[in-house]
Parts: sequence; structure tokens; C-alpha cells
Amino acid sequence: MKKTILCIILLLVVCGSLAAKSVKTSKGGMLRQVLGESALVVKDIKVKGVINASDLEEINRISKEGNLRKVDLSKAEFDDYGAISSGTFDGSLLEEITFGWINEIDGPATFKNMPNLCSVKFDGFVGFICSDAIFQSCPKLKEITFNGSIFCANSESLCDDCPELERIVFNGALGDVNFCKPHNCPMFNGYEVHGAVGLSRYPEWIKSNLTDMPKSKLVRLKQLEEDTKLWTDGHVKASDYIKKILVVDVFYDIACGYSLANMRDDAIRTLEISIKHGYDNYSHMKCDKDLDNIRNDERFKSLHESIREKGDKLFILQHSSPYAKDDKDITFTYASPSDENLKRVRSYFNLDSIAGSGDEISQIKNILYWLHDAIPHDGQHGIPGKEQNSICIYEACKAEGVGANCRGLAIVLSELYLAMGWPSRFVTCESKAYDADPDCHVINMVWSKQLGKWIWVDPTFAAYVSDENGQLLGIGEVRQRLIDGRPLVLNEDANWNHKSKETKEHYLDSYMAKNLYVLSAYQDNTFGCERKSTYITLVPSGFNYRDNANTTTDEAKFFAAPVTK
Repeated sequence: MKKTILCIILLLVVCGSLAAKSVKTSKGGMLRQVLGESALVVKDIKVKGVINASDLEEINRISKEGNLRKVDLSKAEFDDYGAISSGTFDGSLLEEITFGWINEIDGPATFKNMPNLCSVKFDGFVGFICSDAIFQSCPKLKEITFNGSIFCANSESLCDDCPELERIVFNGALGDVNFCKPHNCPMFNGYEVHGAVGLSRYPEWIKSNLTDMPKSKLVRLKQLEEDTKLWTDGHVKASDYIKKILVVDVFYDIACGYSLANMRDDAIRTLEISIKHGYDNYSHMKCDKDLDNIRNDERFKSLHESIREKGDKLFILQHSSPYAKDDKDITFTYASPSDENLKRVRSYFNLDSIAGSGDEISQIKNILYWLHDAIPHDGQHGIPGKEQNSICIYEACKAEGVGANCRGLAIVLSELYLAMGWPSRFVTCESKAYDADPDCHVINMVWSKQLGKWIWVDPTFAAYVSDENGQLLGIGEVRQRLIDGRPLVLNEDANWNHKSKETKEHYLDSYMAKNLYVLSAYQDNTFGCERKSTYITLVPSGFNYRDNANTTTDEAKFFAAPVTK
């Protein structure tokens, strides 16, 4: 009898040891070797030491082939870049996962078709969440918790088709995030945010709180600073995008947080870090109320002045070389409204009804406003459609439920105007630092027979520009008035997707002042001309642009009155 009891006790001890096991690895790829024969029996493992992507694949395998249901990686470190790739846990039978430091969650469907998954914790810093739907088709998933900071998240929706999901909790600071509502998650009622939030693209879901953050939360702001320093100091690998853009924005917002808390030395210190890594928005820094507590500090004044020649976009434009006549043979042409494709555009969009019965200017504006309402601006989806013409772009946007970027909108608007018989071009506007600055803008110029001139129209913001007397202006006129410091008036109802008002100070004095240094347009303008025509670029005299063969310094040729085919 005693022997039997002893055997039962021994069996329970053995089973218990297999149910939960702690292992230590000295380098990545050792997990299978360390677990040995117990791999398919163990139910709960805690890993310390070094791991890599192959170890994550091994965890997925043994969860499918064995009894593994719970994994704790909070004390494990990656020996490489530290990314969890798309599909890593596809089909896994795990119920709970805890991670430590994660450099990057790279791609959708990282956690996909996991029938048992109930909870996931990230106990360490998460650097970059690259895409939407990290969690897909996890029917029992109830909770996701981030206990550390998140540096940046491009993801708008972390989850898709997780019907039991109730909570997504952020206990650490958020640097730059895009989170909005998860898809097909009916039990989800909102995010729980307990830390500092720097930038949030969807404030209706997660609100930036640096302006009203209590001092009790400043410890989390300091944690975000310390975590971000690991990227800036080179201790953690990071892409150029993260180093040059995101680090700049996050440190600037940290500086704002410190300033609002009247922690002046910390604000100056972190602002200096942001500038060191490339922050150069002179005009924003000049009027940002978050920095008012340090504005009179001599150190702030010195930092602000240090970025003027690089960051004061209006200053840069005003100090550009003048245009000059050249001997290049350049002529822009415009398709006739009798063109069969343009006749189809006019009928397809019912443009006569949209334009209305008013004079030409009112018709031009009516079509601008209609397009602004019909297709929202959406920089993340580029130019939808298999072919880049007005009909294909419009149909793709409606079918896919997406918008188009500024270029897509301008292509559509140019063809609508051409179909109505008004010569039109879409113009790419770039900065002096075009080779380093990816942010350009595309707008339209349309010829008004009524006024006998080109006028500026921008479908992204439903924007047009006038002088102090209400006279509509063209691109060249706006540019010159910015240089001369003469009055400019932006229409009062200029806006972005009816969500935010656009102001003259931001749109013209800053954003477009930056992007009016280099102007490019196709030479032949007709239906579907994208990538089918020669691009002509207008640059200041002496400026070296990427394609000198197709550049001109002659504004008279670039803005010449139209010649219709």
C-alpha cells in the first residue's frame, strides 16, 4: 500500500514538472534542444535567455503537436532584430502568451486562427507595430495588455474577427499611434489608456493627453523617453524611417509634455534631442502653445533660431533664386472635350448636373466640392484602381470603401475639368529638400476663360486662393506673393475630409511654402496621362534637380496660356 501511494506521489510530481517548466537558453535557436523529449508533453513553459524567430516557430509547432498551452517569454531576449513576423503563430493552440521586449511586430495576421487564445501580454517595450489586423480570427481572445511603452503603431485596427474581445489595455506610454476601432469585435467598448500619449491620429478612440496629464503620470513619460533613447543611441536596431522621422516626432512631443508640466530643463533637453535628429518645423515651434513655458528661455531661442535656415519654409522660399528665361522648346497641351474618353467621363459623372447652371467660376468650384465630398483624402491607400484615370479611381474607391491620396484626387479632378472643356493640369509640388523629404503635395491648375488666367484648386482640402480683393489666383501668383509678403486669402471652408479646418497660416505660410520650391506637370494632359507623358519641372535658376533634361527655369513657358489639341 505504501509503495502504491509512493508511486502515485512520484507520478504526480513528474506530471507536475511536465505541466510547467522553466528553461534557459544561451543563444537563439536552442529551444527544441533544451526542451528535448518533454517538448510535446509540457503545458506551460517559461523561457529565460536568448531566443530568435526559429524559437517562436518551434513554440507554434509544439503547441499544435503537443500539450503546450501557456508561454512566458517576458524574460527572454532576441539575438537579432527582435521582430515577430506575419503568420508566426498562425493556427497555434496556445491559450496565453506573455512577451518581453519586442522591437517590431511586422505584418498582419501574426496571431491568426488561434482557437484557444484568451489573453496576450506585452510586458516590455514594443517598438513598432507595422500593420493592421495583428490578431485575426481568434474566437476566444478576451484581453490584450501592453504593460510597456509603444513607440509607434501604424496599425489602425489591431484585431479583426475576434468576437469575444473586450479589453485592450495600455499601461505604458504611447509615442505615435493610429489605433481606432477593431474590426468585427462586437464586445469591444474602447481602449483603456493609463499612460502618456504623444501623437494619436484618431483622438475619438485614443486622445493625446500631454496637455492635461497629471504629474503622477510623468513617470510614464520618462519611461517613454528612456525607451526611445535605446533607438536613438543605437542600442536597438531601427529603420531609417524610425530614426529620422518617428524619433523626431516622439521626442518633440515629450518636450511638449515636460514644458506643460513646467519641467523646463527636461523640456529643453528633449527638444534638443529632437532637433539633433532632424526636427526642423520652425513655424510650428514658433506658435506651439505647449512650449510657452520655455519660450522665453535663452536656450529655447537659440534652438529655435538654429533650425531657421533649414526649417523656416517661407524663409527658404523667399531666399530662393529667381526664375529666368531659357531657350528650351516647351509647350503644354490639353485634350479637347470632344475626345471620346473625356466625353465618357462627362456622361459617367453627370458633370453638367454637378457643375450647375451658374457662371464658369461657380461651376469650377461646384466640381471641386463634389469631388472633395465623393472621395475622401486617404494617404495610406495611394491611388486605387488598376488604371490611373478618373473612372477607375472613382470605382475602386467606392468598391473598396477607401479614399485616394492627393495625387489620385488631382488626377480625377484634372480629367473632370478637361471633360468640361477647361484646360487643366495636376501639379506635383515639392520642397527644396525633395531628395530627403518624402512629403510632397499634388494640386490642380485650371484655366478660367472667364478670368483669362490659371487658378489654383486643391481637391484634398477643397481649397482655392484669392488676393485681398477676392481675385482668384494661380499657382505662380500665390508663390510670388508668398515671396513678396503680399496678402493671400484662403477660402473659409477649406478643410480636410470635413474633420479639421485648414488655415491660411498652416496651409500657405508653412505647408505650401515648403512645397512650392519645385513644380512638375505632364506636358500632354488628357485622359489617363499618368506615366504616359513627359514630365516638365519648373525650378529656380541654378537649382539642381534630379532630371535636368526635363527642367526649365522659365515660368512664362510653364504657366503659358493653354493650347488645345
